[in-house]
Amino acid sequence: MLDIAIRNGTIVDGTGAPAFQGDVGIKGDRVVAVGEVSESAAREIDATGRIVTPGFVDTHTHLDAQIFWDPYASPVCWHGSTTALIGNCSVTYAPVRPDQKDHLSSVLESVEQISVESVNAALPFNWESFSDYMTAIDNTPKGINIAAFMGHAAARVYVMGDEAIDPKRHPNEKEKGELQALLADALEGGALGVSTSRTYTHMDPQGRPIPGTYAVEDELRAFAEVLGKQGGIFQCAARLGEGDDANNTSTQEELTWLSDISIDFDIPVVYSLFTGLGHGPEYHRKILEWTDAHRARGANIRPMQNSRVGTNLFGAMNFLGVRSGAWEKFNQTRPSERMALLENDDFCAALADMSPEVEANFAGRFWTFGEENLDYRRRDQDLIANIAKANNERPMQTVVRLMKETAGQQIFVSGSNNGVYDNISDILSYEHTIPGLGDSGAHVKVMTDANLTTYLMSHWVRDAGLLSLENGVRRLTAGATDFFGLKDRGRLFPGQFADVNVIDLDNLASEMPEYVYDYPCNAGRWTQRARGYDYTICNGRIMIEDDKHTGSVNGRLLRYQH
Repeated sequence: MLDIAIRNGTIVDGTGAPAFQGDVGIKGDRVVAVGEVSESAAREIDATGRIVTPGFVDTHTHLDAQIFWDPYASPVCWHGSTTALIGNCSVTYAPVRPDQKDHLSSVLESVEQISVESVNAALPFNWESFSDYMTAIDNTPKGINIAAFMGHAAARVYVMGDEAIDPKRHPNEKEKGELQALLADALEGGALGVSTSRTYTHMDPQGRPIPGTYAVEDELRAFAEVLGKQGGIFQCAARLGEGDDANNTSTQEELTWLSDISIDFDIPVVYSLFTGLGHGPEYHRKILEWTDAHRARGANIRPMQNSRVGTNLFGAMNFLGVRSGAWEKFNQTRPSERMALLENDDFCAALADMSPEVEANFAGRFWTFGEENLDYRRRDQDLIANIAKANNERPMQTVVRLMKETAGQQIFVSGSNNGVYDNISDILSYEHTIPGLGDSGAHVKVMTDANLTTYLMSHWVRDAGLLSLENGVRRLTAGATDFFGLKDRGRLFPGQFADVNVIDLDNLASEMPEYVYDYPCNAGRWTQRARGYDYTICNGRIMIEDDKHTGSVNGRLLRYQH
Protein backbone atom coordinates (compact mmCIF):
# COMPACT_ATOMS: atom_id res chain seq x y z
CA MET A 1 0.00 0.00 0.00
CA LEU A 2 1.13 3.55 -0.76
CA ASP A 3 1.47 6.06 2.04
CA ILE A 4 -0.07 8.90 0.01
CA ALA A 5 -1.92 8.93 -3.30
CA ILE A 6 -2.72 12.25 -4.97
CA ARG A 7 -5.55 11.66 -7.44
CA ASN A 8 -6.85 13.43 -10.55
CA GLY A 9 -4.57 16.46 -10.40
CA THR A 10 -3.05 18.54 -13.18
CA ILE A 11 0.53 17.36 -12.91
CA VAL A 12 3.23 19.93 -13.68
CA ASP A 13 6.31 17.79 -13.30
CA GLY A 14 8.96 20.55 -12.97
CA THR A 15 10.78 19.92 -16.24
CA GLY A 16 8.80 22.40 -18.33
CA ALA A 17 6.99 19.58 -20.15
CA PRO A 18 3.25 20.05 -20.84
CA ALA A 19 0.97 19.52 -17.85
CA PHE A 20 -1.20 16.39 -17.82
CA GLN A 21 -3.96 14.83 -15.76
CA GLY A 22 -2.96 12.02 -13.47
CA ASP A 23 -2.02 10.69 -10.07
CA VAL A 24 1.08 10.71 -7.91
CA GLY A 25 1.93 7.81 -5.59
CA ILE A 26 4.23 8.28 -2.59
CA LYS A 27 5.78 5.61 -0.40
CA GLY A 28 8.21 6.51 2.36
CA ASP A 29 10.18 9.56 1.30
CA ARG A 30 9.96 8.93 -2.46
CA VAL A 31 7.63 9.35 -5.38
CA VAL A 32 7.06 5.82 -6.67
CA ALA A 33 4.45 6.32 -9.40
CA VAL A 34 3.21 9.13 -11.64
CA GLY A 35 0.35 8.93 -14.13
CA GLU A 36 -2.34 6.31 -13.61
CA VAL A 37 -1.84 4.93 -10.11
CA SER A 38 -4.16 2.06 -9.20
CA GLU A 39 -2.61 1.07 -5.89
CA SER A 40 -4.51 2.18 -2.79
CA ALA A 41 -2.99 4.43 -0.14
CA ALA A 42 -3.21 5.07 3.57
CA ARG A 43 -3.96 8.73 2.74
CA GLU A 44 -5.96 9.60 -0.36
CA ILE A 45 -5.88 13.21 -1.62
CA ASP A 46 -8.38 14.36 -4.24
CA ALA A 47 -6.57 16.92 -6.40
CA THR A 48 -9.38 17.52 -8.87
CA GLY A 49 -9.12 21.12 -10.10
CA ARG A 50 -5.71 21.50 -8.50
CA ILE A 51 -2.18 21.62 -9.88
CA VAL A 52 0.37 19.18 -8.49
CA THR A 53 3.96 20.38 -8.56
CA PRO A 54 7.31 19.54 -7.03
CA GLY A 55 8.08 21.48 -3.85
CA PHE A 56 9.53 24.93 -4.54
CA VAL A 57 13.10 25.98 -3.78
CA ASP A 58 13.68 29.31 -2.02
CA THR A 59 17.11 30.01 -3.47
CA HIS A 60 18.27 32.91 -1.27
CA THR A 61 17.45 33.04 2.44
CA HIS A 62 19.19 33.98 5.68
CA LEU A 63 17.61 31.34 7.91
CA ASP A 64 21.11 30.42 9.17
CA ALA A 65 20.21 31.22 12.78
CA GLN A 66 16.40 30.99 12.71
CA ILE A 67 16.43 27.31 11.79
CA PHE A 68 17.76 26.57 15.30
CA TRP A 69 14.69 28.02 17.02
CA ASP A 70 12.02 27.81 14.33
CA PRO A 71 11.97 24.31 12.83
CA TYR A 72 9.18 25.32 10.45
CA ALA A 73 11.39 28.01 8.83
CA SER A 74 8.49 30.42 8.56
CA PRO A 75 7.46 32.22 6.44
CA VAL A 76 9.17 30.09 3.76
CA CYS A 77 7.08 27.06 4.71
CA TRP A 78 3.80 28.91 4.00
CA HIS A 79 4.70 29.53 0.35
CA GLY A 80 5.17 26.08 -1.15
CA SER A 81 8.91 25.88 -0.52
CA THR A 82 10.25 22.58 0.71
CA THR A 83 13.91 23.58 0.35
CA ALA A 84 15.74 26.77 1.36
CA LEU A 85 19.32 27.82 0.63
CA ILE A 86 21.21 29.63 3.40
CA GLY A 87 24.69 31.14 3.79
CA ASN A 88 24.19 33.86 1.21
CA CYS A 89 25.77 37.32 0.82
CA SER A 90 29.08 36.30 2.44
CA VAL A 91 27.68 36.26 6.01
CA THR A 92 27.47 33.00 7.94
CA TYR A 93 27.94 31.78 11.51
CA ALA A 94 30.87 29.56 10.53
CA PRO A 95 33.75 29.07 10.35
CA VAL A 96 34.18 30.78 13.70
CA ARG A 97 36.75 30.71 16.49
CA PRO A 98 35.42 30.56 20.05
CA ASP A 99 36.29 34.21 20.69
CA GLN A 100 34.76 35.46 17.42
CA LYS A 101 31.09 34.52 17.79
CA ASP A 102 30.01 37.93 19.10
CA HIS A 103 31.80 39.64 16.23
CA LEU A 104 30.16 37.44 13.60
CA SER A 105 26.76 37.88 15.25
CA SER A 106 27.16 41.67 15.28
CA VAL A 107 28.08 41.70 11.57
CA LEU A 108 25.01 39.63 10.78
CA GLU A 109 22.86 41.94 12.90
CA SER A 110 24.18 44.95 11.01
CA VAL A 111 23.83 43.42 7.55
CA GLU A 112 20.70 41.33 8.04
CA GLN A 113 19.03 42.77 11.18
CA ILE A 114 19.16 39.44 12.99
CA SER A 115 19.34 40.37 16.66
CA VAL A 116 22.57 39.44 18.47
CA GLU A 117 20.49 38.92 21.61
CA SER A 118 18.25 36.42 19.82
CA VAL A 119 21.18 34.63 18.23
CA ASN A 120 23.21 34.28 21.41
CA ALA A 121 20.16 33.05 23.31
CA ALA A 122 19.37 30.31 20.81
CA LEU A 123 22.47 29.22 18.90
CA PRO A 124 24.60 26.55 20.61
CA PHE A 125 27.79 27.58 18.76
CA ASN A 126 29.03 24.04 19.27
CA TRP A 127 31.03 24.24 16.05
CA GLU A 128 34.13 25.87 14.65
CA SER A 129 34.45 24.67 11.07
CA PHE A 130 31.71 25.09 8.50
CA SER A 131 31.33 21.33 8.14
CA ASP A 132 30.71 21.13 11.91
CA TYR A 133 28.09 23.88 11.54
CA MET A 134 26.38 21.80 8.86
CA THR A 135 26.42 18.80 11.18
CA ALA A 136 24.67 20.94 13.80
CA ILE A 137 21.98 21.82 11.27
CA ASP A 138 21.73 18.16 10.30
CA ASN A 139 21.06 17.28 13.94
CA THR A 140 18.43 20.02 14.36
CA PRO A 141 14.75 19.19 13.67
CA LYS A 142 13.68 20.93 10.46
CA GLY A 143 10.36 21.30 8.71
CA ILE A 144 12.03 21.91 5.34
CA ASN A 145 15.25 20.91 3.61
CA ILE A 146 18.28 23.15 4.06
CA ALA A 147 21.37 23.57 1.87
CA ALA A 148 24.18 26.01 2.65
CA PHE A 149 26.95 28.17 1.24
CA MET A 150 30.05 29.06 3.27
CA GLY A 151 30.38 32.80 3.74
CA HIS A 152 33.53 34.61 2.60
CA ALA A 153 33.28 37.23 5.37
CA ALA A 154 33.27 34.60 8.11
CA ALA A 155 36.22 32.75 6.57
CA ARG A 156 38.19 35.98 6.23
CA VAL A 157 37.64 36.87 9.91
CA TYR A 158 38.62 33.33 10.90
CA VAL A 159 41.94 33.61 9.06
CA MET A 160 42.80 37.30 9.37
CA GLY A 161 41.09 38.34 12.62
CA ASP A 162 40.40 42.04 13.11
CA GLU A 163 42.46 42.90 10.02
CA ALA A 164 39.87 41.18 7.80
CA ILE A 165 37.86 44.41 7.67
CA ASP A 166 40.76 46.58 6.48
CA PRO A 167 40.10 47.47 2.81
CA LYS A 168 43.85 47.63 2.10
CA ARG A 169 44.70 44.34 3.80
CA HIS A 170 44.77 41.34 1.50
CA PRO A 171 45.67 37.77 2.43
CA ASN A 172 49.24 36.67 1.88
CA GLU A 173 50.01 33.32 0.26
CA LYS A 174 49.79 31.46 3.58
CA GLU A 175 46.46 33.06 4.41
CA LYS A 176 45.09 32.35 0.94
CA GLY A 177 45.97 28.73 1.50
CA GLU A 178 44.10 28.79 4.80
CA LEU A 179 41.03 30.31 3.12
CA GLN A 180 41.17 27.60 0.49
CA ALA A 181 41.45 24.92 3.17
CA LEU A 182 38.35 26.27 4.93
CA LEU A 183 36.37 26.10 1.71
CA ALA A 184 37.71 22.63 0.89
CA ASP A 185 36.54 21.43 4.32
CA ALA A 186 33.12 23.03 3.81
CA LEU A 187 32.76 21.35 0.43
CA GLU A 188 33.75 18.01 1.94
CA GLY A 189 30.92 18.54 4.39
CA GLY A 190 28.46 19.15 1.54
CA ALA A 191 28.40 22.94 1.22
CA LEU A 192 26.97 24.27 -2.03
CA GLY A 193 29.99 26.50 -2.54
CA VAL A 194 31.06 29.93 -1.34
CA SER A 195 29.17 33.22 -1.13
CA THR A 196 30.77 36.64 -1.25
CA SER A 197 29.58 40.23 -1.15
CA ARG A 198 31.11 43.08 -3.10
CA THR A 199 28.35 45.63 -2.68
CA TYR A 200 29.16 48.61 -0.48
CA THR A 201 25.65 48.46 1.01
CA HIS A 202 26.52 45.54 3.31
CA MET A 203 27.99 47.24 6.39
CA ASP A 204 29.36 46.12 9.75
CA PRO A 205 28.15 47.78 13.01
CA GLN A 206 30.69 50.60 12.56
CA GLY A 207 29.36 51.44 9.09
CA ARG A 208 32.26 49.82 7.21
CA PRO A 209 31.76 47.47 4.25
CA ILE A 210 31.95 43.91 5.57
CA PRO A 211 35.12 41.77 5.30
CA GLY A 212 35.78 40.72 1.72
CA THR A 213 34.04 43.66 0.06
CA TYR A 214 37.39 44.98 -1.18
CA ALA A 215 38.89 41.57 -1.95
CA VAL A 216 41.03 41.60 -5.08
CA GLU A 217 40.37 39.10 -7.82
CA ASP A 218 43.37 36.99 -6.79
CA GLU A 219 41.69 36.19 -3.46
CA LEU A 220 38.38 35.33 -5.12
CA ARG A 221 40.07 33.22 -7.76
CA ALA A 222 41.68 31.22 -4.94
CA PHE A 223 38.17 30.18 -3.87
CA ALA A 224 37.21 29.49 -7.49
CA GLU A 225 40.23 27.19 -7.86
CA VAL A 226 38.95 25.03 -4.99
CA LEU A 227 35.43 25.01 -6.43
CA GLY A 228 36.82 23.93 -9.78
CA LYS A 229 38.63 20.97 -8.22
CA GLN A 230 35.95 19.79 -5.79
CA GLY A 231 32.76 21.08 -7.38
CA GLY A 232 30.61 23.93 -6.12
CA ILE A 233 28.95 27.24 -6.90
CA PHE A 234 30.19 30.82 -6.60
CA GLN A 235 27.42 33.09 -5.27
CA CYS A 236 27.99 36.85 -5.36
CA ALA A 237 26.17 39.93 -4.14
CA ALA A 238 27.74 41.75 -7.04
CA ARG A 239 28.83 45.36 -7.30
CA LEU A 240 26.44 46.43 -10.05
CA GLY A 241 25.68 50.10 -10.67
CA GLU A 242 27.97 51.23 -7.83
CA GLY A 243 30.59 53.72 -8.94
CA ASP A 244 29.64 53.41 -12.59
CA ASP A 245 30.44 56.01 -15.21
CA ALA A 246 28.25 56.82 -18.21
CA ASN A 247 29.40 53.64 -19.95
CA ASN A 248 28.69 51.40 -16.95
CA THR A 249 32.37 50.49 -16.93
CA SER A 250 32.40 49.22 -13.35
CA THR A 251 29.42 46.94 -13.95
CA GLN A 252 30.92 45.56 -17.16
CA GLU A 253 34.18 44.83 -15.35
CA GLU A 254 32.24 43.09 -12.56
CA LEU A 255 30.44 40.79 -14.97
CA THR A 256 33.67 40.11 -16.85
CA TRP A 257 35.67 38.83 -13.88
CA LEU A 258 32.69 36.78 -12.67
CA SER A 259 32.45 35.23 -16.12
CA ASP A 260 36.21 34.68 -16.29
CA ILE A 261 36.25 32.58 -13.13
CA SER A 262 33.30 30.56 -14.43
CA ILE A 263 35.19 29.83 -17.67
CA ASP A 264 38.66 29.39 -16.20
CA PHE A 265 37.57 27.01 -13.43
CA ASP A 266 34.44 25.54 -15.04
CA ILE A 267 32.13 26.55 -12.18
CA PRO A 268 28.58 27.94 -12.02
CA VAL A 269 28.26 31.59 -10.93
CA VAL A 270 25.09 33.31 -9.74
CA TYR A 271 24.88 37.03 -9.07
CA SER A 272 22.18 39.23 -7.51
CA LEU A 273 20.37 41.56 -9.90
CA PHE A 274 17.88 44.26 -8.94
CA THR A 275 16.02 46.84 -10.95
CA GLY A 276 15.68 50.30 -9.43
CA LEU A 277 15.00 53.90 -10.24
CA GLY A 278 18.60 55.02 -9.85
CA HIS A 279 20.22 53.23 -12.78
CA GLY A 280 18.10 54.31 -15.73
CA PRO A 281 15.41 52.42 -17.63
CA GLU A 282 17.83 50.46 -19.85
CA TYR A 283 20.30 49.44 -17.12
CA HIS A 284 18.95 45.95 -16.50
CA ARG A 285 18.63 45.23 -20.23
CA LYS A 286 22.30 46.04 -20.72
CA ILE A 287 23.25 43.67 -17.90
CA LEU A 288 21.24 40.87 -19.48
CA GLU A 289 22.86 41.58 -22.87
CA TRP A 290 26.34 41.48 -21.30
CA THR A 291 25.40 38.27 -19.48
CA ASP A 292 24.34 36.69 -22.76
CA ALA A 293 27.62 37.75 -24.36
CA HIS A 294 29.59 36.09 -21.56
CA ARG A 295 27.44 32.96 -21.75
CA ALA A 296 28.17 32.84 -25.48
CA ARG A 297 31.89 32.62 -24.73
CA GLY A 298 31.33 29.74 -22.31
CA ALA A 299 30.48 31.26 -18.92
CA ASN A 300 27.88 29.46 -16.79
CA ILE A 301 26.70 32.70 -15.20
CA ARG A 302 23.13 33.52 -14.22
CA PRO A 303 21.32 36.42 -12.54
CA MET A 304 19.01 36.00 -9.55
CA GLN A 305 16.05 38.33 -9.07
CA ASN A 306 13.02 38.65 -6.81
CA SER A 307 9.71 38.22 -8.61
CA ARG A 308 8.16 41.31 -7.05
CA VAL A 309 8.84 44.86 -5.90
CA GLY A 310 10.79 44.87 -2.66
CA THR A 311 9.10 46.78 0.16
CA ASN A 312 10.07 48.12 3.56
CA LEU A 313 7.13 47.87 5.95
CA PHE A 314 6.45 50.39 8.73
CA GLY A 315 3.68 51.25 11.15
CA ALA A 316 2.53 51.12 14.72
CA MET A 317 3.24 47.39 14.81
CA ASN A 318 7.00 47.81 14.41
CA PHE A 319 8.17 51.43 14.05
CA LEU A 320 7.99 54.40 11.75
CA GLY A 321 11.27 55.56 10.24
CA VAL A 322 10.89 59.24 11.05
CA ARG A 323 13.54 61.06 13.07
CA SER A 324 11.95 63.32 15.65
CA GLY A 325 11.61 63.33 19.41
CA ALA A 326 7.92 62.43 19.38
CA TRP A 327 8.37 59.57 16.92
CA GLU A 328 11.36 58.28 18.86
CA LYS A 329 9.19 58.13 21.98
CA PHE A 330 6.42 56.42 19.98
CA ASN A 331 8.81 53.81 18.58
CA GLN A 332 10.32 53.08 21.99
CA THR A 333 6.93 52.61 23.67
CA ARG A 334 5.63 49.05 23.99
CA PRO A 335 3.43 48.29 20.96
CA SER A 336 0.52 47.43 23.26
CA GLU A 337 0.69 50.94 24.73
CA ARG A 338 1.13 52.96 21.54
CA MET A 339 -2.54 53.43 20.76
CA ALA A 340 -3.00 55.14 24.11
CA LEU A 341 -0.43 57.74 23.03
CA LEU A 342 -2.52 58.47 19.95
CA GLU A 343 -5.46 59.41 22.14
CA ASN A 344 -3.49 62.43 23.36
CA ASP A 345 -4.10 65.39 21.02
CA ASP A 346 -0.94 67.19 22.13
CA PHE A 347 1.18 64.12 21.43
CA CYS A 348 -0.43 63.67 18.00
CA ALA A 349 0.36 67.30 17.23
CA ALA A 350 3.98 66.66 18.22
CA LEU A 351 4.11 63.67 15.87
CA ALA A 352 2.97 65.88 13.01
CA ASP A 353 5.41 68.68 13.90
CA MET A 354 8.41 68.43 11.61
CA SER A 355 10.12 70.44 8.92
CA PRO A 356 8.26 70.75 5.60
CA GLU A 357 11.27 69.24 3.81
CA VAL A 358 11.33 66.10 5.94
CA GLU A 359 7.58 65.73 5.74
CA ALA A 360 7.52 66.17 1.97
CA ASN A 361 10.30 63.60 1.55
CA PHE A 362 8.37 61.07 3.61
CA ALA A 363 5.08 61.79 1.85
CA GLY A 364 6.66 61.35 -1.57
CA ARG A 365 8.29 58.00 -0.77
CA PHE A 366 5.71 56.17 1.31
CA TRP A 367 2.37 54.70 0.32
CA THR A 368 -0.37 52.79 2.10
CA PHE A 369 -0.50 49.04 1.80
CA GLY A 370 -3.51 46.78 2.25
CA GLU A 371 -5.43 43.78 0.94
CA GLU A 372 -6.34 45.63 -2.25
CA ASN A 373 -2.70 46.38 -3.08
CA LEU A 374 -0.96 43.06 -2.65
CA ASP A 375 0.40 43.33 -6.16
CA TYR A 376 3.04 45.57 -4.52
CA ARG A 377 2.94 48.30 -7.13
CA ARG A 378 3.11 51.89 -5.97
CA ARG A 379 -0.14 53.49 -7.07
CA ASP A 380 -0.63 57.24 -7.15
CA GLN A 381 -3.84 57.06 -5.11
CA ASP A 382 -1.98 55.25 -2.29
CA LEU A 383 0.86 57.77 -1.98
CA ILE A 384 0.76 59.59 1.37
CA ALA A 385 1.22 62.95 -0.35
CA ASN A 386 -1.85 62.39 -2.51
CA ILE A 387 -4.01 61.03 0.31
CA ALA A 388 -3.11 64.07 2.43
CA LYS A 389 -3.92 66.45 -0.42
CA ALA A 390 -7.29 64.79 -1.05
CA ASN A 391 -8.18 65.11 2.64
CA ASN A 392 -6.78 68.63 3.07
CA GLU A 393 -4.28 67.43 5.66
CA ARG A 394 -0.58 67.59 6.27
CA PRO A 395 1.01 64.22 5.40
CA MET A 396 1.94 63.36 8.99
CA GLN A 397 -1.60 64.18 10.07
CA THR A 398 -2.71 61.61 7.51
CA VAL A 399 -0.32 59.03 8.95
CA VAL A 400 -1.55 59.59 12.51
CA ARG A 401 -5.20 59.52 11.43
CA LEU A 402 -4.80 56.23 9.55
CA MET A 403 -3.02 54.69 12.51
CA LYS A 404 -5.91 55.66 14.79
CA GLU A 405 -8.65 54.59 12.39
CA THR A 406 -7.13 51.14 11.91
CA ALA A 407 -6.17 50.57 15.56
CA GLY A 408 -2.52 50.56 14.53
CA GLN A 409 -2.91 48.01 11.72
CA GLN A 410 -2.25 50.37 8.79
CA ILE A 411 1.00 49.50 7.01
CA PHE A 412 3.08 52.18 5.28
CA VAL A 413 5.62 51.01 2.75
CA SER A 414 8.53 52.38 0.80
CA GLY A 415 10.17 50.69 -2.15
CA SER A 416 13.50 48.99 -1.61
CA ASN A 417 15.54 47.15 -4.20
CA ASN A 418 13.77 45.85 -7.30
CA GLY A 419 11.62 48.92 -7.08
CA VAL A 420 10.44 49.29 -10.70
CA TYR A 421 7.58 46.92 -11.41
CA ASP A 422 7.69 47.33 -15.19
CA ASN A 423 11.34 46.25 -15.29
CA ILE A 424 10.80 43.06 -13.27
CA SER A 425 9.05 41.36 -16.17
CA ASP A 426 12.09 41.95 -18.41
CA ILE A 427 14.45 40.19 -16.02
CA LEU A 428 11.99 37.45 -15.07
CA SER A 429 11.36 36.73 -18.76
CA TYR A 430 15.08 36.22 -19.31
CA GLU A 431 15.59 32.52 -19.84
CA HIS A 432 18.47 32.14 -17.38
CA THR A 433 17.11 34.18 -14.45
CA ILE A 434 16.78 32.30 -11.17
CA PRO A 435 13.89 33.57 -8.98
CA GLY A 436 15.12 34.35 -5.49
CA LEU A 437 16.36 37.06 -3.11
CA GLY A 438 13.39 36.72 -0.76
CA ASP A 439 15.89 37.10 2.12
CA SER A 440 13.70 35.23 4.61
CA GLY A 441 15.29 35.40 8.04
CA ALA A 442 16.90 38.76 7.30
CA HIS A 443 15.79 42.39 7.49
CA VAL A 444 13.04 40.93 9.62
CA LYS A 445 12.08 44.20 11.31
CA VAL A 446 11.25 45.92 8.02
CA MET A 447 10.76 43.25 5.33
CA THR A 448 9.08 39.97 4.53
CA ASP A 449 9.67 38.97 0.90
CA ALA A 450 9.47 35.17 1.18
CA ASN A 451 6.20 35.17 -0.79
CA LEU A 452 8.17 35.53 -4.02
CA THR A 453 7.15 31.96 -4.96
CA THR A 454 3.47 32.60 -4.33
CA TYR A 455 3.69 35.91 -6.18
CA LEU A 456 5.41 34.37 -9.20
CA MET A 457 2.72 31.71 -9.51
CA SER A 458 -0.31 33.89 -8.71
CA HIS A 459 0.75 37.08 -10.48
CA TRP A 460 3.22 36.34 -13.27
CA VAL A 461 1.80 32.94 -14.21
CA ARG A 462 -1.94 33.15 -13.48
CA ASP A 463 -2.81 36.85 -13.70
CA ALA A 464 -0.26 38.46 -16.01
CA GLY A 465 0.49 35.41 -18.16
CA LEU A 466 4.14 36.42 -18.42
CA LEU A 467 5.27 32.85 -17.78
CA SER A 468 3.46 29.69 -18.77
CA LEU A 469 2.35 27.39 -15.98
CA GLU A 470 4.99 24.85 -16.92
CA ASN A 471 7.80 27.41 -17.17
CA GLY A 472 6.85 29.11 -13.92
CA VAL A 473 6.92 25.82 -12.04
CA ARG A 474 10.20 24.80 -13.72
CA ARG A 475 11.85 28.04 -12.56
CA LEU A 476 10.95 27.25 -8.93
CA THR A 477 11.75 23.53 -9.02
CA ALA A 478 14.01 21.59 -11.43
CA GLY A 479 15.53 24.80 -12.76
CA ALA A 480 16.80 25.52 -9.25
CA THR A 481 17.68 21.99 -8.11
CA ASP A 482 19.70 21.35 -11.28
CA PHE A 483 21.73 24.55 -10.97
CA PHE A 484 22.40 24.16 -7.25
CA GLY A 485 23.33 20.48 -7.41
CA LEU A 486 20.41 19.10 -5.41
CA LYS A 487 20.00 15.65 -6.88
CA ASP A 488 16.77 13.64 -6.96
CA ARG A 489 14.63 16.69 -6.26
CA GLY A 490 12.66 19.19 -8.29
CA ARG A 491 10.78 16.71 -10.50
CA LEU A 492 7.67 14.55 -10.13
CA PHE A 493 9.31 11.36 -11.36
CA PRO A 494 9.45 7.91 -9.76
CA GLY A 495 12.54 7.72 -7.58
CA GLN A 496 12.61 11.42 -6.75
CA PHE A 497 12.22 12.59 -3.16
CA ALA A 498 8.59 13.30 -2.39
CA ASP A 499 8.61 17.10 -2.09
CA VAL A 500 5.20 17.98 -3.52
CA ASN A 501 2.66 20.79 -3.64
CA VAL A 502 -1.08 20.49 -4.29
CA ILE A 503 -2.15 24.02 -5.19
CA ASP A 504 -5.49 25.71 -5.74
CA LEU A 505 -4.05 28.05 -8.36
CA ASP A 506 -7.32 29.95 -8.89
CA ASN A 507 -7.32 31.04 -5.25
CA LEU A 508 -3.58 31.22 -4.62
CA ALA A 509 -2.69 34.48 -2.87
CA SER A 510 -0.49 36.06 -0.22
CA GLU A 511 -2.05 37.10 3.06
CA MET A 512 -1.36 40.46 4.67
CA PRO A 513 2.01 40.71 6.43
CA GLU A 514 1.91 40.38 10.23
CA TYR A 515 4.32 41.72 12.82
CA VAL A 516 4.85 39.07 15.49
CA TYR A 517 7.05 38.66 18.56
CA ASP A 518 8.18 35.05 18.25
CA TYR A 519 11.97 35.35 18.03
CA PRO A 520 14.09 34.51 21.10
CA CYS A 521 14.04 37.21 23.80
CA ASN A 522 10.61 38.29 22.48
CA ALA A 523 12.16 40.04 19.48
CA GLY A 524 9.77 41.13 16.75
CA ARG A 525 9.69 40.41 13.04
CA TRP A 526 7.47 40.52 9.98
CA THR A 527 6.02 37.31 8.61
CA GLN A 528 3.45 36.48 5.94
CA ARG A 529 1.21 33.52 5.20
CA ALA A 530 -0.54 32.41 2.04
CA ARG A 531 -3.73 30.71 0.95
CA GLY A 532 -4.18 28.21 -1.83
CA TYR A 533 -1.69 25.56 -0.70
CA ASP A 534 -3.98 22.62 -0.07
CA TYR A 535 -0.99 20.43 0.71
CA THR A 536 2.76 20.75 0.86
CA ILE A 537 4.62 17.49 1.35
CA CYS A 538 8.28 17.33 2.43
CA ASN A 539 10.15 14.04 2.07
CA GLY A 540 6.90 12.12 1.99
CA ARG A 541 5.15 13.70 4.96
CA ILE A 542 2.40 16.32 4.85
CA MET A 543 3.83 19.60 6.13
CA ILE A 544 1.04 22.02 5.13
CA GLU A 545 -2.64 21.06 4.95
CA ASP A 546 -5.26 23.65 4.01
CA ASP A 547 -2.63 26.40 4.51
CA LYS A 548 -1.95 25.25 8.09
CA HIS A 549 1.25 23.65 9.38
CA THR A 550 0.81 20.09 10.60
CA GLY A 551 3.84 20.21 12.91
CA SER A 552 5.85 17.84 10.71
CA VAL A 553 9.61 18.30 10.92
CA ASN A 554 10.73 15.96 8.18
CA GLY A 555 13.25 18.25 6.48
CA ARG A 556 16.85 17.29 5.87
CA LEU A 557 20.25 18.84 5.34
CA LEU A 558 20.98 18.63 1.63
CA ARG A 559 24.56 18.33 0.44
CA TYR A 560 25.88 19.48 -2.93
CA GLN A 561 26.21 16.77 -5.57
CA HIS A 562 27.67 16.96 -9.08
